[in-house]
Amino acid sequence: MSALVPHSGTADNEAAPSVVFIDPEVASVGLTVLEAERTGHAVEVVDDEIGHLAGALPYRPG
Repeated sequence: MSALVPHSGTADNEAAPSVVFIDPEVASVGLTVLEAERTGHAVEVVDDEIGHLAGALPYRPG
């Protein structure tokens, strides 16, 4: 029980983040595509270029 929130919290272990400390960093949250499909979820995979983000600038080629 929290003094600020009147209910006890719970954790959703299926959405726990994980990280691999390599260069560049790799992180994930939730199920893999295969796990989601096997459990009957509708899946859409989206890839996005992040080279324009400030945090990605040090890793830009050149």
